[in-house]
Amino acid sequence: MLFHRIITPSMSARDDATSQLARHRNRGLTLVLATLAGAAIGAVVALLAAPLDQPLFEARAGWTGGAPVAGEWPRERQAGENARVERTPAGVRLVVVAPRAPLARALAAGLVARRDAGVQELLRTRGRLSLAWRVRSQVAPDPGVSPRVECAALVFARARQQRDLAEAAPAAW
Repeated sequence: MLFHRIITPSMSARDDATSQLARHRNRGLTLVLATLAGAAIGAVVALLAAPLDQPLFEARAGWTGGAPVAGEWPRERQAGENARVERTPAGVRLVVVAPRAPLARALAAGLVARRDAGVQELLRTRGRLSLAWRVRSQVAPDPGVSPRVECAALVFARARQQRDLAEAAPAAW
């Protein structure tokens, strides 16, 4: 008798569809989890399938001076890479855009390192030139000239200092 009940259907399709066993208790939770899983898989596939020449990621770093010039790039500029300077209330920031996040971070670090090296070289050059200017100005005693001549001499000396500094500065400056 028990075997007969298992084999022969006791309900119609309508009864089977409306039974409690056919309904899932956590239907809403299942839908939410399926939606989140689909979105996560879609985001991963979109990042992996994105063309390599499209800039997708930004890296930001502290910066001094203007935008980086071609001589400051640590390597040859590749497709999709760019760098710009943003002025914020907190200071100047370098924004590097690249197709992949590790490339953007590495490029930003390389640009900052090259700029810092150039700034240090500029400071050393300025120190050497300042010392040379002081030695040159102490050679001759002040001849007691009129205020107009003294003013003209100071303007000429300052222009000469700026010219010397510009000639001795690295190419990026």
